[in-house]
Amino acid sequence: MARQKTKCLARKVNCRPIIQKVVAERNDSIYRILNIYYIK
Repeated sequence: MARQKTKCLARKVNCRPIIQKVVAERNDSIYRILNIYYIK
């Protein structure tokens, strides 16, 4: 269990793809909002 955790950290990959997807979607919306403000 502990070994698997360190392996995931070493690869810098989130062990839970669902959470990673949610974070990616949230980041995408934030970047989109920032881009709108940045262009104007």
